[in-house]
Amino acid sequence: MNVLGRGNLSADQGSEVVRRLQQWVAGVYSIDDDPHVDTAVLENAADAAVLSDIRDIVTNATLLLSRSRFDTTAMSAWCVEYEGSAAENGAELTIDGTFFVQIQDYVSSAFLPIAGPAIVRVCSDDDYTAFLDDADIACRSGVFPEHLTHPLVQLGDVCALGSSVPCAAPKLRRLYINELGEVRSAPGGIALGAVTSKDPQAWSARANDLLTTGVDPCLAGVVSGERLRESRSSRPWLARYLWALEARRQLAGRGVRNVKVSGFGGRIVDGLESLGIPVDAGAESPAAPVLLTAGDDSYVFVPAGARLFKVGADAARLVEIASLAPSPDVARRGAAAHLGVSLDVATKAFDQVISRFFCYGVEVSGVDIVGVR
Repeated sequence: MNVLGRGNLSADQGSEVVRRLQQWVAGVYSIDDDPHVDTAVLENAADAAVLSDIRDIVTNATLLLSRSRFDTTAMSAWCVEYEGSAAENGAELTIDGTFFVQIQDYVSSAFLPIAGPAIVRVCSDDDYTAFLDDADIACRSGVFPEHLTHPLVQLGDVCALGSSVPCAAPKLRRLYINELGEVRSAPGGIALGAVTSKDPQAWSARANDLLTTGVDPCLAGVVSGERLRESRSSRPWLARYLWALEARRQLAGRGVRNVKVSGFGGRIVDGLESLGIPVDAGAESPAAPVLLTAGDDSYVFVPAGARLFKVGADAARLVEIASLAPSPDVARRGAAAHLGVSLDVATKAFDQVISRFFCYGVEVSGVDIVGVR
C-alpha cells in the first residue's frame, strides 16, 4: 500500500502511523525469526527510493516516513510524507499534514507545558543525568516525573535507557537515515553505514559488534557506552522503572491518578521481610508484573505485550509475593501468613490468580507462580 502527500490517510491508517511512530521512538520491538524494517524515518526523500530497493529487509509491511514528497510508484513499502524533523530539539513533526508532535530534549521537557503529543529524548549527558536523577527519586520516594507519565508523551530510546527487551538494532527493526545518508537505529545512535551501500548485512553486523563491546547502538552517539553500562549495573531496577512509567502512562490515559507503584517508595504488602521475602527495588525479575494501586483499586501491568489489568487487591498482593519470594515454598508460606489461611488454601489462591491471567491469554513471565501449584 502506497500513500503520498498530505491528507490521504484514513482514520485507521493515521492511527497505525501514530502507533508505529510511537514504537519507533521508544525502540521496543519483539525480535522474531523473520526480520524486516518495521519503520524507517528519512530526512532526505531521495534515500527512500534507495532504501525501498533493498527487498531483503523492506517489505509491504514496512513504513517509510520521508520529509519530502517522493515517487512511490515502484515501491513496495508503505510511504508517508512528513514535514519538520524527527530529531531536532524544539522542532515539530507533522505527518500527512494532520498529525503534529513536538520534539523535546529531556531537561527542557520538564518545564514545558504539554499542549499535544510530544517525544522526549535524551540528547546529551546533561539529559541523561536528569533522567537518572528522576529515576533515583522515584525509586526512593515513589514520586515519578509527571511529564513522563502523561499519555501524550513518549520517552525516546527506552530500549537503550535500561529496558529489559533485547536490542532490535541488529535486526534493523527501526532505522533513521539522516540528511547525510547515514543509517542509524535512532537519531542518538551511532552510524551503522551508508544507505547507498545497500548492505543491510553490514549494518546488522556493525550493530552486533557494538553490542558485543558493550556499546548501545541506539544511544551511544550522545551518551558513552561506559556510562550507560555503569548506570544499569548500579540500578538493577531501571528496567522496572521504565515499565512503571509505561504502566502509569496507560493509567493516566484512563483518567486514573494518585498511582503508587510497588518497589518504588515501598511495597503493597506490609511485613514481607519478616516472612523472608526481600523488598528492595529490583528484587524481582525485570520481566515480572508491575503492581500498582490507586486508592482502593489495584492493577497488574505485564511487561510482555505491555498489557494492563485491573485486579482485586488480594490478587495483586499474591502476585507481589510470588514475584519477590526467593522460592515457591517461601511464596506459599508468605501467602498463607498474609491471608491468614493454610498452605493448601494459599496454593489454591495462587492457582486462581494464574488462571485469571491465562484466561486473557497472558502468561505471567518472570514469576515462578507455577512452582507453587
